Amino acid sequence: MGTLSLVLLLPLVAALDFNYHHTKELEAFLKAVQRDHSNIAHLYSIGKSVQVGSYAPSIMHSWTKGET
Repeated sequence: MGTLSLVLLLPLVAALDFNYHHTKELEAFLKAVQRDHSNIAHLYSIGKSVQVGSYAPSIMHSWTKGET
């Protein structure tokens, strides 16, 4: 099941062009992944710069609120 979960993310990753991405673009992408795949994806806020927040993504086989 874990491999299947990762396969579901392939279209999102394939859409990236792997050029330099501004922080806001990357933040929007990570939030979209969390929104569209909330059963396996979660974003942790790890701080905030002057302009935007900093996030650490977590991809899990299954996500249960409260897991770390």
